[in-house]
Amino acid sequence: MLKKLRTSLLATALAIGSLLVLLAAPTHAAGIIRITEVMSSSLATTTAGSIYAGDWFEITNYGDAAVDITGWKVDDNSFAFATALALNGITSVGIGESVMFTESANAGGVHVADFKTFWGLGAGVQVGSYTGSAISLSSGGDGVSVWTSSGTEINRVNFGAATSNKTFYWGYDATGTLGTSTLGTISVTGTDGAMTTTAGGAAANVGSPGVALTILMPNLYWTSNGTALGGTAAWDSSGSNWSSSSTSVAGAAWTAGKTAIFGGTAGTVTIGSAITAGGLTFSTTGYTLASGIGGSLATASISVNPGLSATVTATLTGTGDLGKAGTGTLILSGTANNYSGKTSVAEGTLQAGASNVIPNASQVAVARFATLDFNGNSDTVAGVSGLGSVTNIGGSLTVNITGTSDIRFDGTLSGTADFIVNSSGSGRQVFNSTTQTEGDLAAKSYSGATIVRSGILAVSNGVNRVPSATSGVDIETNGRLELTTADTSYTFGAGASTAVTLKGGSLGQEAGEDVTLLNAVNVANSSSILVKNTLNPTTADTEEVTLSGVLSGNASTVLSLTASNTTPGGDAGRVLFTNPTGNTYAGTVSAEQNMSARFNGDYSSVAVLLNGGRLEGNGSVKTIGGTGTVLPGTSPGILTAQSVNVTNGIDFSFEFTALGAPTYGTPATSVNDILRLTDATPLIGTFDSSNVVNFFLSVATLSQSDLFQGGFFTGSDQTAALAGASFQTWVLGNGLGTDITYNSQSYYSLANYNALGNAPLSVNVAMVAASADFGTGSVGGFVSQVTAVPEPQAWLLATMGMALAGWANRARRRRLGQFRV
Repeated sequence: MLKKLRTSLLATALAIGSLLVLLAAPTHAAGIIRITEVMSSSLATTTAGSIYAGDWFEITNYGDAAVDITGWKVDDNSFAFATALALNGITSVGIGESVMFTESANAGGVHVADFKTFWGLGAGVQVGSYTGSAISLSSGGDGVSVWTSSGTEINRVNFGAATSNKTFYWGYDATGTLGTSTLGTISVTGTDGAMTTTAGGAAANVGSPGVALTILMPNLYWTSNGTALGGTAAWDSSGSNWSSSSTSVAGAAWTAGKTAIFGGTAGTVTIGSAITAGGLTFSTTGYTLASGIGGSLATASISVNPGLSATVTATLTGTGDLGKAGTGTLILSGTANNYSGKTSVAEGTLQAGASNVIPNASQVAVARFATLDFNGNSDTVAGVSGLGSVTNIGGSLTVNITGTSDIRFDGTLSGTADFIVNSSGSGRQVFNSTTQTEGDLAAKSYSGATIVRSGILAVSNGVNRVPSATSGVDIETNGRLELTTADTSYTFGAGASTAVTLKGGSLGQEAGEDVTLLNAVNVANSSSILVKNTLNPTTADTEEVTLSGVLSGNASTVLSLTASNTTPGGDAGRVLFTNPTGNTYAGTVSAEQNMSARFNGDYSSVAVLLNGGRLEGNGSVKTIGGTGTVLPGTSPGILTAQSVNVTNGIDFSFEFTALGAPTYGTPATSVNDILRLTDATPLIGTFDSSNVVNFFLSVATLSQSDLFQGGFFTGSDQTAALAGASFQTWVLGNGLGTDITYNSQSYYSLANYNALGNAPLSVNVAMVAASADFGTGSVGGFVSQVTAVPEPQAWLLATMGMALAGWANRARRRRLGQFRV
C-alpha cells in the first residue's frame, strides 16, 4: 500500500508500507533509532470486543544498518530502566523502517491485527506491543523513553497536553538530530502525511503510523554582532543576527519557522517585529527576551538546558500551544501574552515572573516530574491537567473552563495560594490521581482556601486527591462541589472542623454514588444539596449524601435538598444529617420532589419544609410543614419535633413490626414508629381527607384483637384534631402483595389480605393514654393505637370520636414511591 510520507519545505520522503526512503543516502556506521510518533489520547475505539487503538508509539531507524531490538524496553517520563516494560513482537528494525508498539494485554493477537486494520497498514508493517501497569501515557503530558536490554537509553521524547484523538510527531535529519519542536507537533489531517482513519464504526483518530519525517536541520544561532555567539541586540526580520553554524559564525537574516539557539554570552534580545519560530533553545543561562515596539513572538516550544534559566518578557502570540522543554527554568514575565493554545510543561520548571502571564484561554498541562511555579503571582487559566507539580506561595490560581469536557489533574498542588474555580462552561475541574502519582505522593496539599465560585470542582476520594490542608471550602452562587468516589467518606483540610461553607452554591455527588462528608457545614446563604439521581433505573435505588459534621449557619437561609431528576419513576435522593450534637443551624431545610431528609441527631433548631419530599430519621427537628410525607425513624424508629402544620396536606406513614408498645427508650431501634410532638399545640391546622395516615403492619398474620401502639405521641389527647384524616391500613402477610411497596417489602391492602382467605378484619384507630420514657425520664401522654377487629364491627368508636379506617373500597390510595431504607 503506497502511503504519503510527512513532508516539509526542506525535505521530502516517500514510504511504501513502513519503508522510509531518504532523499540522499547518508553515511552511517550503524542504525539510529528515534521515537517519531506517540498517541496518548486515543478516542474510545472498542467495537464488538476488538480494540482498534489505544496508547501507542512509533520508532524509526534513521541509520544505514538494521537494529536488533531483542530485549529492548520502554518507559514513560520517569525515564527509568528499572520500571521499563518489555517490547514484544518485534526483534529487528530495518534501514528506514518505522515500527509501532501498542499498549495491549493481548500481545501479538487480535489487538495488533485490529490496529493494522484501523490504520490501513499493510501486511509487512511491523506492530508490536508492551504490557504492564507501570506505564500509562497521560493525555495531560508525559514522555517516552526506549532502552536496550542492558539498560542503555537510546532516545527519549517529552510531550505536553494532547489534543484528543491526535498523535504527536517528531522529525529528524539524516543523522538522527531532532529538527522539529522538542515537545512534538500535533498531527493535522493532510499535513506531513497525517490522515484521519476509522474502521468498523470506531471513533476517528489522526496520525500516520508507519511513516516518519526526515528534514534538513533548521537551527539558527543567535549572534549580536555577526562574528560571535550571544550578546545583546535587537531581533527583527531584517537584522543579520543569525548564523547557520555554531562554529563558523556568520550573521544573516532570520528565517521564519526555524529553531533559534541562544548560546555564547548571555544578553538581552529585544524583539522588534512579529517573529515566528519553530522553537527556542537556551544553552547559556541568563538570557532575557524582551519586546520592543511592535515586537511579538510566536513559537511552539521553548527549551532551557539543564541547570540554566532564561526569562521571556516578550509578548507570546499565535494560535498554537506553547511547550516548555528542557530541565532548566523558564521564567515568563510578559503580561500581554495572547497565544490561544495550551501551555504544556513537559520538563523542568516554568515559573511566572508576574501575575497573568498565561492567557486566560490557555489550559495548562504539567507532565510528571515537571513543575509550574506561579511564584506568588495570581493567574487565570482554562483548566489544570497532568501528573506534575503546580505550586504557588501566594496570590491565587483561578480556573475558568469554558467548554464541556472535564479537565483532570492528577499531580501535586502545593503552596499557600487560594485555588478558585470560576468556570463558564459545563466541564469540570477534576482532582484525581494515578498509580504513578500515588507513588510520587503527589498530594493536593495547598493551604489556601478552595473557592468554587462558578462551575464544578469534582474531587475523587483519597489522600492524594482531596485538598488535605486547605483552610476551608467556599461554594458560592453558581458553584458546585461534587464528590465522585462511591461509598467513601471525605475530609477536606486538616480535619472535620475545617468548614465547608455554602454561599449560594450546591454540594453533591455523581449519579449512582453514595458519599459522606465529614466536615462541618455552614449555610451562610440559601444553598442546595443537589443529589444526582438516575432517570428510569434498571433497579430502583436511593442516591445518598451524608453530612456527618456540625451543621450551622444563618437563621434566614434555606438549605434545599434537590434531586437532579424530579421525574416520577427515577431513583430517589436522600440527604442524611448524622451529627449527634452541637448543631446550631436555625434555618430551614427544604426537601424537594424525589428527595428525603433524614435526621439522625439533635437538629432541634431546624425547621423542615416539605415541598413534595419526605422526612425521616430517629433524631429531632424543630417544626414540620409543607406538602410531603413524614416517615419516622429509619423505619421503624422515633422522630421528635415540636409540632406539625398539616394545612397543606402532609401525609404520615408508620411501620409497626411488633404487637404492643414501641421501644420508647431506643429511638433508632424502636419496634414501632413514633412521631413524638412536644408542643402544647402539636398539630397545627385541621386534618382532612388530603392528609393520609398509613399504618404498615409488618406481620405475617393479623388476628382479631391484635393491638399495635405507635404513630403519634403527644402530650395531650389529639382525637379531635385527627378526626378528619384518611386512614389506610396495609398488611405484610406472606410478603407477596402487589398493592404497595414500602421499605423494600410488598404489602397487601387490608381488603386484599382478607381476600386471601383470612378471617375478615378491619381496624379501629384510637388515641390512648400512655406513659413513656424517651431516655430522660417518664412522661405521660397519648399514643395512637391500632386494633384488629372483625369486619362487621368496623364502626365509629363513640368513646374516642375517631374515624374508622378500614380499607374497603372507600379508602383513597396514594403511591408512596420506592425508597431504600
